[in-house]
Amino acid sequence: MGRLFGALGSALWLGFGMTGLTLVAVPRSASGPDALRQLARCPRVDLQVTFGFNAARGFVINDPERPAAEVTAARGALQLSPEDPKEWLHLGTWLAETGDTNGATAALDHAVGLLRTRIDRNPMDDDAQASLGEALSQSGQSAEAERVLRSAVETNPTGWRSRVGLGQTLDTKWLNPQPGATTPAGVAEGSAGSSKGEWQSEASRLLDRAVELAPREPLVFRARGFHRFAVAQDTAGDRATGAGPVNGSAAALAACGDYWQAATLARTNVLSWGVAGFTELVARVGTAAGEGTDLAGLPAESQQHLVAAFQALEGLAATEDTRSAAAALEVRGILQFLTRGRAGALATLRRAVALDPGRYQAWEILLALMVTGEDRDGLRELCRERVRVRPAARNHLLLAKACERTGRLTEALEEAREAARLSPQNPQVQMTVVSLRLRTSTDPESMDGISTRLQEIATHLDRMPKTPEWFTLAQHFVPTVCIYQGLIGNTEEARRMVGEWMKTNSSDTWAREIQSALGQ
Repeated sequence: MGRLFGALGSALWLGFGMTGLTLVAVPRSASGPDALRQLARCPRVDLQVTFGFNAARGFVINDPERPAAEVTAARGALQLSPEDPKEWLHLGTWLAETGDTNGATAALDHAVGLLRTRIDRNPMDDDAQASLGEALSQSGQSAEAERVLRSAVETNPTGWRSRVGLGQTLDTKWLNPQPGATTPAGVAEGSAGSSKGEWQSEASRLLDRAVELAPREPLVFRARGFHRFAVAQDTAGDRATGAGPVNGSAAALAACGDYWQAATLARTNVLSWGVAGFTELVARVGTAAGEGTDLAGLPAESQQHLVAAFQALEGLAATEDTRSAAAALEVRGILQFLTRGRAGALATLRRAVALDPGRYQAWEILLALMVTGEDRDGLRELCRERVRVRPAARNHLLLAKACERTGRLTEALEEAREAARLSPQNPQVQMTVVSLRLRTSTDPESMDGISTRLQEIATHLDRMPKTPEWFTLAQHFVPTVCIYQGLIGNTEEARRMVGEWMKTNSSDTWAREIQSALGQ
């Protein structure tokens, strides 16, 4: 599935989960314990392929390990430069991502204090003014951030960074409107207003002027590209549905032009090429970008831009810094993935993880590509390699599913048990253990303890909010309980349960097969 999330939290996202490693039951007419045992199946595991562009952070790739790494890097930098306000801002930004709100608040407050001191010494310090606006905004003081940036724009007409910061602040206001929000008086350019259209127009003027003042700075083009793309999406009326501006609208293509200009000016910046290519695809085909678009089917201009990005990223992969080279290959592989270059994406992403095994998204897309292929043994070995790199519960679960796919049920159960050891409260993991135990059972005595596990899962489900995740787990839990009841000899209870289930889930083919195996 593909989905372009509208501007949420000042971010444009392309996110789609790829269902991977699902054992699909084959319809059977046989009945009895053997048929029931074969119908036991593990819950699906979704491979999350998520990336997008954030106004503050640039091209964002889903990487749950990145926040902790960024916090460590910021703390290391602060040991060398303890009074560097930008490093305190960096630390506060990423502490918030880890959920440490108290630590984030303290770091951001410290950054604010250091920046105010710097500005007191030099009121024309455009960089410090822009950083102060960002720190205030991130600490929840958006009105104060706007006031500071407006004052900076008025007192320093050639300061382009403050103009960019104010333009981004206004974009945040109309993208995430707050009840009763207004624009402070004293606007340097044009009249102040409090409507979305006025905020959009003022942001446009500010960013256009920033481009005039700093035509060689990639940041001004990235900021204007984000603004133009968001306005194009809003104008198209697509924010409510989550769709992007499609059919190559002029505003969306203008945004692409800004991103390609930013990439050209910052040729060694991996993420600049990534966001330019990403935006080009979304602007041309909208939500279909998440499902993959044939490169040859795009307009010639788009093909030329994307080929240039592939070449630039391949060149950046030649650097001696293995982490930087791996990042270039990861972004290149993502763009190949999105343009349906399956073979090329596989090869590129394998190179990425070989250089830097910590490239989370590269692993996710590699696995997603392998799941849709026919090489089941190759998929199992790739999952095993992933476990060696990072032996987390989810990775053991992926390996368990891959082993199940190749009929290695004993190995699958061992991996599922390891996942359960690492994440004992995870109901998906527990249901995987139960399902594999049912598949490998030989008699009722071999299923000791399963009843207790099922009761624990049921308790967890009762406490969960009724989210899509809950629904998916419930859809798997009830048929699994029916199989268990049938295998321990409670055939009538199993028939009753599956019959009740079918009354409200008549299209559940798996439950229908269970009914058949129960002789119903």
